[in-house]
Amino acid sequence: SPMPSPQPSLIPSPVPSGMPTPMPSPLPSLMPSPEPSGMPTPMPSPFPSLMPSPQPSDIPTPMPSPLPSIMPSPGPSGMPTPMPSALPSIMPTPVPTAMPTPAPTGLPSEQPTDVPTSTPTITSPPSAHYLEAYITAYYALDGADLTDYEGKRAARFGGRVDRTDALDGTAAVNVSKTTGGLVLPYGVTKRILAAAARSVCLWARADAWTAGATLFNYGTEAARRGFGLGLGAREGLVEIRLPEVTVASVDVRSDDWHHYCLAYDPPALTLFVDGSNATTIANASLDTGNTSSLVLGEGLTGALDELYVYAATLEAGPVELLYRRVTAAPSAGPTPVPTSSPTRTPTGAPSSVPTTRPSSAPTPVPTTSVPTGSPTPNPSPVPTPDTPEPSGTPSEAPTPAPTVDGVGASGTIEVSALPGACSDASFFAAYEAALGAAVAST
Repeated sequence: SPMPSPQPSLIPSPVPSGMPTPMPSPLPSLMPSPEPSGMPTPMPSPFPSLMPSPQPSDIPTPMPSPLPSIMPSPGPSGMPTPMPSALPSIMPTPVPTAMPTPAPTGLPSEQPTDVPTSTPTITSPPSAHYLEAYITAYYALDGADLTDYEGKRAARFGGRVDRTDALDGTAAVNVSKTTGGLVLPYGVTKRILAAAARSVCLWARADAWTAGATLFNYGTEAARRGFGLGLGAREGLVEIRLPEVTVASVDVRSDDWHHYCLAYDPPALTLFVDGSNATTIANASLDTGNTSSLVLGEGLTGALDELYVYAATLEAGPVELLYRRVTAAPSAGPTPVPTSSPTRTPTGAPSSVPTTRPSSAPTPVPTTSVPTGSPTPNPSPVPTPDTPEPSGTPSEAPTPAPTVDGVGASGTIEVSALPGACSDASFFAAYEAALGAAVAST
């Protein structure tokens, strides 16, 4: 028909007309067309469609839609949006950004970074004891103070302990009047049981030789299940003790301080005495039990000092360092025989008794009680002999160079303005005057 009907038909025509209507109907049809039109509309509709299109358009819209779509697009857009969204997205992006954030976060991350930071961390202060990382226990044993170096684990004992002088003049502990020696806490030996490497070092002094007394011991009574040192049957004999097996012994001077260090490097066992290797057992094969604590000085009539327990094997170098940390205190009086090496620092005042042997270097202080008015310019390498008594009659020839007692002067003296013929008295008077002037000018 040349004009559209004023009202749409209730039932659509079964077959579309061959020609489209020149003008669209004022109201949309109740049912959509079975097939989309061949040509798109020249302008987008003012409102979005109720249902999304089954396929995305080949060409994106020139401007973004004023409202977001109800359903997200099935795939990301080929071009990013020109401006970021005002609000963050509900879900984070699955892939991190290629560039890091310009500023670090205020709090540290829960997991460490794969790469260390460029700023180094501050290291802890140096340790106070040698090989402190391996120390199981250290007891200074300064008299009545029987706590460890942290001031915590105290040794137990029966009877009483006394203070005594250590080798370096500081305090040590005398265990002569204890019952059963000093018993250390169980935790001291927890890292040095079974076949673990270990080193036990201490200073000890036997004031009276008591056979069977221990310097230190722990473990069980079964064979090779213990670990310790003790006094042998003969005076001066110190034994390495593994219960029921005495594997080695060394001779030491009794009634004197000695440094002992028993080190186990499975299966070898080495005893150091006073910083030196005294004996080594190649195959000790220990399996130390844990039924008893570390006991010091059981049955010992004497003193102990500076106990170190390490969960590691000390070699000769570290043992010597521990030994040299404690040096003998200086004696109150001079030694009767000079030592082979000089003392480190000279005494403040000269000794009242002369040394038995002359020193290798001259004394820094002059031997004269009163110094001379002026020093000699250069002392002669050989002292001048004593001047003999003058003879009763003068010699026929004068001496080649007269000496003056106590005056180091030499040279040529000229005597002038003498008369052509003079007596001996006049000559010697002029000579003495010239000699006095020469001496006064030096």
